[in-house]
Amino acid sequence: MEYGSFFGDGAQRGPDFTAEALHQTSLAMSEFYINDFKTVNGVTPDEFEIKQINEKSNKNSK
Repeated sequence: MEYGSFFGDGAQRGPDFTAEALHQTSLAMSEFYINDFKTVNGVTPDEFEIKQINEKSNKNSK
C-alpha cells in the first residue's frame, strides 16, 4: 500500500512500518496477558491457554 506524500511520490521515500507496528503491538499485548495470567493464577499457561491469549490480543488489536 502506498501513502501519498507532500511531494506526490507516494511511499517511495521509505518503507511503510504500519504492519510491523501492529505486529509488535500484538506481541507485546500477548506477553502482557501471559504475565497477567501468571500473576492471577500463579502458574504458567499451557499451550491451549497461550493460544486463547494470542487470539484475545489479536482481537483487541483490530
